[in-house]
Amino acid sequence: MDGSPLIGVVVTAPDGKSSYDEEVNAINVSRLEENLRNSKVGVKVALGEARMTLRHFLSLQSGDRILLDQDQDKPLKVHVQEKLKFYATQGAYKGNNAVQITDLINPPQRFTDLLDQVPEESVQDS
Repeated sequence: MDGSPLIGVVVTAPDGKSSYDEEVNAINVSRLEENLRNSKVGVKVALGEARMTLRHFLSLQSGDRILLDQDQDKPLKVHVQEKLKFYATQGAYKGNNAVQITDLINPPQRFTDLLDQVPEESVQDS
């Protein structure tokens, strides 16, 4: 090398974006996708709930049974990150307790698309 600084050549498209920008963006998106896929989320399935007096709670011993408010035939609620996402049935898989997803909970629509709205009729004075 002759000691002169290295100069990179960047080709800029007519829209102002360079091929380098697109390559970096693709790498960043790929890394983000990989990080998201490897993220762990909390999943909780409650078998039911019960209310009892403090006296009863303090007297619980090994082998005692607690009557839950959940019917055995009703689906269980599956929460992901504290939000209800699925309904499931209780069961077993390869000797372990498991649940089988039966229904997906569709989140409420947060935004409405202006194109999907019916235009209001203009009010005409008679």
